[in-house]
Amino acid sequence: MPGLKRAFADLSAFYFFYFAWLGAFVPYAGIWLHDKGLNSVEIGLVLGAFIGTKLVAPALWGYLSDHTGHKVCWAQLAAGLFWGLLFSWWWIEQFWGLFLSALAFSFFYHAMLPSVEAVTLARLSDKTLYGRVRLWGSVGFIVTVLLTGVWLHSFGTSGFLSLLLILGGVLFLTILFLKEPQGEMHSEAVPSLRYILLQRPVLALLSAIFLVTASHGVYYNFYSLTLEEAGYSKPVISLLWAWAVLVEVALFFYLHRFFARWSVETLFLAAIVLTAVRWTLNLNWPVVLEVQIFAQALHAASYALFHGAAITLIDRYFTGTMQVRGQGLYAAISHGLGGGVGALLGGYLWHWGGVTLGYSVSIGMAILAGVIFYYWGER
Repeated sequence: MPGLKRAFADLSAFYFFYFAWLGAFVPYAGIWLHDKGLNSVEIGLVLGAFIGTKLVAPALWGYLSDHTGHKVCWAQLAAGLFWGLLFSWWWIEQFWGLFLSALAFSFFYHAMLPSVEAVTLARLSDKTLYGRVRLWGSVGFIVTVLLTGVWLHSFGTSGFLSLLLILGGVLFLTILFLKEPQGEMHSEAVPSLRYILLQRPVLALLSAIFLVTASHGVYYNFYSLTLEEAGYSKPVISLLWAWAVLVEVALFFYLHRFFARWSVETLFLAAIVLTAVRWTLNLNWPVVLEVQIFAQALHAASYALFHGAAITLIDRYFTGTMQVRGQGLYAAISHGLGGGVGALLGGYLWHWGGVTLGYSVSIGMAILAGVIFYYWGER
């Protein structure tokens, strides 16, 4: 029991500061880069570099971690390199330098998480308790999104990098306290990744993960714009976003109870269905506040429940010396490839057909994901 409590404390601290750093960076990096003199295209390229490395970093770092059997050591190395490379933004002023630096430090930022996800699932005696640990990441994100605005109001945009370095330093310290899971065997031969990927349930799972994540593109890009055009004020729009994250945290807290009552496959499929319901509500009733409150509450299903079930299924298929690569593949296919394709496709869909075409395709992607997983996924 003391070991489990220690694991909860160490891992919760990591998730809190990992996503706290993201909560400070994502909403305000564009403002800081603009003040550095970058134009809109250059800002987009720098922030795109930060997202783009998620396609390769988790899988590559996961391979190294699995091959050596030292998950925590590789995660600690990635954290140290991330923090060290972040300091380069102190003296770099020009676009190309900032772009290359963002490529470098974002690679190691994204490389950390799959290793720690694998450690989390290995150290918890009951994997259904994952949500109790992961919820602290959502809390960290909310806290810094709110407090970074206050920080910048007090210190100006010149204080933005100082905050990132402080949070990055604390993140590095939290990962130094993590311990390797006990009782793991690392001497066995590494199984074939190709063999696992060619299994029909695995292909169905990865396809569903990609489609559901990509279906969020229109929502993330244009939900605020949709609400504004529907007549909502900016404070109300902010409250709706905050409400979505709050219910996400609540579901993470009680996720173990869902896992105790229903199978992971059932919960994964339920999350997909509720995602389609969510986009349907956004498409048809954007002006009805009560409907949008309920739709935002479904973020608990389309993100928290979906993520919790997905990584549990990934952990089932990618075991032993494939564990970190499995989590890395999940990160690359979901928020890397799925997030990137969803954001790009969402922009074109909105340009071609506005809210109707955008959310109609999002609904279609969620339904297709459900059909694929229902007929070809493991029951």
